[in-house]
Amino acid sequence: LIASYIIYARDNYDANITAISIQNEPNIGIYNYFSSSELPNVTEAVLDSLDHFGLGYVKLHVGDVNEPGSALAYYSPSMNRPDIASRTQAVSYHTWHSMSPSVLNSVRDYAEGYGVSNWATEVGYTSLDSSTFNWAIGSMENHHLAMVHSNANMTFQWTLGGAETSISKSGTPYPVYYALKHIHQHIFP
Repeated sequence: LIASYIIYARDNYDANITAISIQNEPNIGIYNYFSSSELPNVTEAVLDSLDHFGLGYVKLHVGDVNEPGSALAYYSPSMNRPDIASRTQAVSYHTWHSMSPSVLNSVRDYAEGYGVSNWATEVGYTSLDSSTFNWAIGSMENHHLAMVHSNANMTFQWTLGGAETSISKSGTPYPVYYALKHIHQHIFP
């Protein structure tokens, strides 16, 4: 299924997908739940499928857990397998619930130990009203913490549209929109 998606995106939209996550937030099991010991087996099956369809260039971002405190428990079983570690471009986490500098430092050290990038793949604040200045400030603080303490070289805002949106239904930008614009133009990791 993942290989089909990558091929379709490439052939129909000229989209070059070069890195994937096997499962979003595996540690909380929103749709499926793979334990940290099961996830490497699933990952190997996906890598075999990618290779079969000539997509051996596609790399992984391992982890993609809902908060940094769970990251190392999900990184290690996969990264301890040489076939997975060799195909890993980055380890990743989301900025929900805990952004302790000491935890972020350990995520940074882990990524550096494997020579891979570190991505904060869902940066947000809380489930508060995303139209407020407090949400914008909290979200930007999490971008800052991810870049400074975990040395994240890529951060993705959660979300531009949808749940915690940056633009109202009428098209009016919320404060977080302008904060994101500033990061993109001046501070991007």
